[in-house]
Order: sequence, then C-alpha cells, then structure tokens
Amino acid sequence: MERRADVAIYALGLIGIGYKLGGSTPGSGFDCSGLVRYVFLEVTGFALPRTSKEMSTLGSKIQPAELQPGDLVLFNTRRFAYSHVGIYLGDHRFIHAPSRGSEVEIANLSNAYWQKRFNGGRRMVGAMPPVIAPTIATELLPAPPAARILDVADATP
Repeated sequence: MERRADVAIYALGLIGIGYKLGGSTPGSGFDCSGLVRYVFLEVTGFALPRTSKEMSTLGSKIQPAELQPGDLVLFNTRRFAYSHVGIYLGDHRFIHAPSRGSEVEIANLSNAYWQKRFNGGRRMVGAMPPVIAPTIATELLPAPPAARILDVADATP
C-alpha cells in the first residue's frame, strides 16, 4: 500500500502543470497518459506503456469500491474505451491532465461526467509480476550509455 500512496502523493506535486498533447515531462507539459507514465517511472522505476489503452491491459482489474490511492482510473472520453487515465487519490478524487488549454488537476469520480464515462480501475503497484515490469522499462526507456571496461593497459602509474 505504501508505494501506491507514494504514487498519489508524487502526482499531487504536479498540479498546475499545463496540458500538452503527447507531453510526458513537467517541462513540456502532460497529456493524461504522459502524466501517469511519468509519475510511475519516478516513483516505482517502472515505465508503463505510453497510451491509456495499453495501460488498461496491465496490472489487476479492480472494482470501484476497491480503489485505493495510486490505482489507475480509466475513462471513455473520446468515444472509445480507455481513452483517458488518471491516478486515484482517495475519497472519490483522482488527478489527471484533462484536455488542451487546461492544467493537471484533481477531479471527482462522483461527478456525473466521470461516472458516465468510467471504464474501471487497474492496480499497478504490487500487481505486476516482477518479470513484466523490468521488461516494460527495458523496452520503452533509452538504453544507458555503454560502460567502458578498463584494461590494465589503460591504468596510469
């Protein structure tokens, strides 16, 4: 539970950052999946897929009554399932990057707009098998610079 709460707490620090389609960093701005991906990478070290649709296939499916801080909440906001994602904060609230011209904000799941479009929740932290998460990170993150192996001949006296 602690790591899930850490995800929610870290996300709160990003409130007010501007929306940018395709954005994935605080400097460039965020779209919904860019925000979620950035938070999970910073807090857990795991890189989630880039789109909300891809995120909807990972972790454990959970019912609305089971939502805990740090879980993903998914919505149909563009006439197809899982087209929007946010991070659940607790007390029926979630944080997300809503749309062009807006900023990262907190919204309420009890709002009729979100209730009508809710597609479900996913638990990522603690639900992803250890083998899958590093694989996702390896495939989606740039490779680290190659390490130079020093030879004895390279050593200076």
